[in-house]
Amino acid sequence: MTSLAALATRFRFNESVVAHTAADFTAADWVHRLGDSSHAYWILGHLVVSRRSLLRNLGKELPVASWELAFGRGSRPGPLYAGPAPRELLDELRAAGELLEQHLGAMTPEAAAAPYVRKFPDGSSTREGAAAFMHWHETYHLGQLGVLRRACGKSGLA
Repeated sequence: MTSLAALATRFRFNESVVAHTAADFTAADWVHRLGDSSHAYWILGHLVVSRRSLLRNLGKELPVASWELAFGRGSRPGPLYAGPAPRELLDELRAAGELLEQHLGAMTPEAAAAPYVRKFPDGSSTREGAAAFMHWHETYHLGQLGVLRRACGKSGLA
């Protein structure tokens, strides 16, 4: 398995973490905030938008849905259902994961080493580096979901 195929597998694993973390969320849980932090609904939408943006910047043609602006970089958490319902966002996350798995798994070493459209805070500037950074970014947000889960009075996952 190439490093990109392994990375795609880790993205797919994150989907199961999100699904388990949010399996019993109520409407109130989805928009529960700690101070001025993001709520779980925004985090989920942000994960989907981040995956879709990565795919586009790796060369996959995907239409931009009108709701994506509500969850993109620099956006702030809005009300529940500022976009699709949480269940639909979970489906979108899985769909983007399937595309990432296909796209990353088929990427040649030359394509992986090609420049990405921007440089990341860790210094990554290749397509492979971008995918690795975005996996870290996604995993960071999974930690936030876990904290929000506990703040809603639910048991931890580990």
